[in-house]
Amino acid sequence: MSKKVALAAVDQLFEGVVPGQRATVGFIGGEPFLNREVLYATVEHASKQARSSGSRVGFSVTTNGTLLTKADLDLLRDHSFAVSVSLDGSGRSTIGIVGRATEPEFERPCGLSLAAAESRERSRHRPRHDHAPGLASVGTC
Repeated sequence: MSKKVALAAVDQLFEGVVPGQRATVGFIGGEPFLNREVLYATVEHASKQARSSGSRVGFSVTTNGTLLTKADLDLLRDHSFAVSVSLDGSGRSTIGIVGRATEPEFERPCGLSLAAAESRERSRHRPRHDHAPGLASVGTC
């Protein structure tokens, strides 16, 4: 999605929001952090729109977690994102990458509470809780 389209979508969302109401902007599909510039710009724009309209805004993202940087983790924490980590991309290889990234990047620096989602087909590869120390819960969808 282009930055122009994303910002226009936020503007349209806030046209229908009344003061005091909470709007939620979600980033899903593909890997949102491949379009990092647009994601960051959208969060900034939605936050400004919420402030100027006297409303509130929340954010959510579904990611496989493999591209997250320290700056991304700061953004997620600073804007109280609801984060879902998808483990159904490439089976064991994704679980391995996310499992390695979980402890140092997620759990310790930012204390994010993460929920992991995985497809029913991949459930047999579900990591045990001790293999995913930063995840608050693991389930199937």
